Amino acid sequence: MPPCLQALQSDAQNCGACGTACEDGLSCCSGTCKDLQSDASNCGTCGTVCPEGQQCVDGECTLIQVCLRDNCAEYDTSKPECPCAKCNEGYKNVDGNCELCSNIPADVYFLADNTGSMGGIIGAVQSGATTILNDLAASSELGDLRVGVGAYRDRGDDFVFSHRVGLTADTAAAAAAINTWSAAGGYDEPEGQLYALYKASRLLGCMDEV
Repeated sequence: MPPCLQALQSDAQNCGACGTACEDGLSCCSGTCKDLQSDASNCGTCGTVCPEGQQCVDGECTLIQVCLRDNCAEYDTSKPECPCAKCNEGYKNVDGNCELCSNIPADVYFLADNTGSMGGIIGAVQSGATTILNDLAASSELGDLRVGVGAYRDRGDDFVFSHRVGLTADTAAAAAAINTWSAAGGYDEPEGQLYALYKASRLLGCMDEV
């Protein structure tokens, strides 16, 4: 019997058959070349099987990490359970999970077309805006809610942009300002919506002077 036949099950130079050498870094286990650093059925040594739910990493059985937590931006992979280390904006970390923050500050500005063409629907616009305002005020997810109100018409009318109420926590004052919206003018020069948006953003400190 050739000497090689005596170790075909474990000799990396004669693995399974005489002259069949395993590639560098592989070991011969039961006549088959295996990577003891990553083979979950031969982890670290031939025949060492990793338990279910574990994988072979660098020759050691390691718990498989499942990093799939909602609204998580970064994970702590140093821990087997893979908890969240940093949540997305608007969420807070609670024991490695991300929960929606409460009391989120919000600034809301209501801006409406007050030209004559709105005459038939200005009441509906006021009603819709008031409903939105009330829903925002009643939301358990919003804390520091501040509301502003404005209106715009055409160039050449009595106003192009009218700033009625600055950002305030007084939702009653905002509701009263919404009720001042009225349709008039228009039918001539271009409407001032872009100018109104610019002026409102300047008043609210949303942009620098250009």
